[in-house]
Amino acid sequence: MPYLQLWTPASKIKIIYDTFPKDTKGNVLSATGHSIATTFPDLAMLMLFIGIMLMTWTVLTTYRDRIIVFTLLIGGVATKMLLSLSPTIYISGIRTFIPMIFAVFLITIYFIKLILEQLIPHQEQIIVK
Repeated sequence: MPYLQLWTPASKIKIIYDTFPKDTKGNVLSATGHSIATTFPDLAMLMLFIGIMLMTWTVLTTYRDRIIVFTLLIGGVATKMLLSLSPTIYISGIRTFIPMIFAVFLITIYFIKLILEQLIPHQEQIIVK
Protein backbone atom coordinates (compact mmCIF):
# COMPACT_ATOMS: atom_id res chain seq x y z
CA MET A 1 0.00 0.00 0.00
CA PRO A 2 1.46 3.41 -0.89
CA TYR A 3 2.39 5.86 1.80
CA LEU A 4 -0.17 8.62 2.37
CA GLN A 5 -2.37 6.84 -0.18
CA LEU A 6 -0.43 8.49 -3.04
CA TRP A 7 1.13 6.59 -5.91
CA THR A 8 4.39 8.45 -6.43
CA PRO A 9 7.60 7.14 -8.01
CA ALA A 10 9.21 7.16 -4.56
CA SER A 11 6.43 5.03 -3.09
CA LYS A 12 6.75 2.56 -5.97
CA ILE A 13 10.52 2.35 -5.42
CA LYS A 14 9.92 1.78 -1.69
CA ILE A 15 7.44 -1.01 -2.45
CA ILE A 16 9.91 -2.67 -4.82
CA TYR A 17 12.74 -2.21 -2.30
CA ASP A 18 10.67 -3.84 0.43
CA THR A 19 10.28 -6.98 -1.69
CA PHE A 20 14.05 -7.57 -1.94
CA PRO A 21 15.41 -10.34 0.29
CA LYS A 22 17.26 -9.03 3.34
CA ASP A 23 19.60 -10.56 5.91
CA THR A 24 19.16 -10.31 9.68
CA LYS A 25 20.74 -6.83 9.76
CA GLY A 26 18.37 -5.50 7.09
CA ASN A 27 20.98 -5.39 4.30
CA VAL A 28 19.64 -6.17 0.84
CA LEU A 29 20.99 -9.44 -0.52
CA SER A 30 22.14 -10.01 -4.08
CA ALA A 31 21.07 -12.93 -6.26
CA THR A 32 23.85 -15.06 -4.76
CA GLY A 33 22.65 -14.40 -1.22
CA HIS A 34 25.51 -12.10 -0.26
CA SER A 35 25.19 -8.51 0.87
CA ILE A 36 25.06 -5.98 -1.97
CA ALA A 37 27.79 -3.98 -0.20
CA THR A 38 30.30 -6.74 -0.97
CA THR A 39 29.78 -6.27 -4.71
CA PHE A 40 30.83 -2.59 -4.74
CA PRO A 41 34.59 -3.33 -4.77
CA ASP A 42 34.08 -5.70 -7.69
CA LEU A 43 32.05 -3.10 -9.56
CA ALA A 44 34.73 -0.46 -8.91
CA MET A 45 37.39 -2.86 -10.17
CA LEU A 46 35.30 -3.60 -13.27
CA MET A 47 34.98 0.13 -14.01
CA LEU A 48 38.74 0.53 -13.53
CA PHE A 49 39.29 -2.42 -15.86
CA ILE A 50 37.09 -0.87 -18.57
CA GLY A 51 38.92 2.46 -18.18
CA ILE A 52 42.29 0.78 -18.55
CA MET A 53 41.06 -1.09 -21.64
CA LEU A 54 39.88 2.16 -23.26
CA MET A 55 43.13 3.96 -22.46
CA THR A 56 45.16 1.04 -23.75
CA TRP A 57 43.16 0.97 -26.98
CA THR A 58 43.93 4.64 -27.62
CA VAL A 59 47.63 4.43 -26.68
CA LEU A 60 48.60 1.30 -28.58
CA THR A 61 48.66 1.59 -32.34
CA THR A 62 49.24 -1.96 -33.59
CA TYR A 63 46.76 -4.77 -33.20
CA ARG A 64 49.53 -7.14 -32.09
CA ASP A 65 50.29 -4.94 -29.08
CA ARG A 66 46.60 -4.54 -28.28
CA ILE A 67 45.98 -8.30 -28.38
CA ILE A 68 48.94 -9.03 -26.10
CA VAL A 69 47.95 -6.40 -23.53
CA PHE A 70 44.23 -7.22 -23.65
CA THR A 71 44.91 -10.94 -23.24
CA LEU A 72 47.04 -10.31 -20.17
CA LEU A 73 44.55 -7.83 -18.72
CA ILE A 74 41.46 -9.94 -19.34
CA GLY A 75 43.25 -13.02 -18.00
CA GLY A 76 44.25 -11.25 -14.80
CA VAL A 77 40.82 -9.74 -14.15
CA ALA A 78 38.99 -12.97 -15.05
CA THR A 79 41.18 -14.93 -12.64
CA LYS A 80 40.47 -12.40 -9.89
CA MET A 81 36.73 -12.59 -10.56
CA LEU A 82 36.79 -16.40 -10.48
CA LEU A 83 38.73 -16.39 -7.23
CA SER A 84 36.27 -13.91 -5.73
CA LEU A 85 33.52 -16.53 -6.08
CA SER A 86 35.30 -18.74 -3.55
CA PRO A 87 33.35 -19.28 -0.33
CA THR A 88 36.53 -18.62 1.66
CA ILE A 89 37.19 -15.20 0.13
CA TYR A 90 37.21 -13.51 3.53
CA ILE A 91 40.12 -15.74 4.60
CA SER A 92 42.04 -15.41 1.32
CA GLY A 93 41.95 -11.62 1.40
CA ILE A 94 44.60 -9.96 -0.77
CA ARG A 95 45.86 -13.27 -2.16
CA THR A 96 43.02 -13.27 -4.69
CA PHE A 97 44.56 -10.17 -6.29
CA ILE A 98 47.94 -11.84 -6.95
CA PRO A 99 47.13 -13.05 -10.52
CA MET A 100 45.79 -9.61 -11.44
CA ILE A 101 48.80 -7.85 -9.91
CA PHE A 102 51.12 -10.20 -11.83
CA ALA A 103 49.24 -9.47 -15.08
CA VAL A 104 49.54 -5.71 -14.49
CA PHE A 105 53.25 -6.21 -13.78
CA LEU A 106 53.69 -8.03 -17.12
CA ILE A 107 51.75 -5.29 -18.92
CA THR A 108 54.00 -2.68 -17.31
CA ILE A 109 57.09 -4.53 -18.52
CA TYR A 110 55.58 -4.73 -22.01
CA PHE A 111 54.91 -0.97 -22.02
CA ILE A 112 58.49 -0.30 -20.90
CA LYS A 113 59.70 -2.48 -23.77
CA LEU A 114 57.56 -0.51 -26.24
CA ILE A 115 58.84 2.81 -24.86
CA LEU A 116 62.46 1.66 -25.14
CA GLU A 117 61.88 0.55 -28.72
CA GLN A 118 60.62 4.03 -29.57
CA LEU A 119 63.50 5.77 -27.78
CA ILE A 120 66.12 3.58 -29.47
CA PRO A 121 64.67 3.07 -32.98
CA HIS A 122 67.71 1.59 -34.78
CA GLN A 123 68.89 -0.91 -32.26
CA GLU A 124 71.38 -3.35 -33.72
CA GLN A 125 72.17 -6.65 -32.13
CA ILE A 126 75.80 -7.51 -31.52
CA ILE A 127 76.68 -11.01 -32.62
CA VAL A 128 79.47 -12.62 -30.61
CA LYS A 129 81.36 -15.39 -32.42
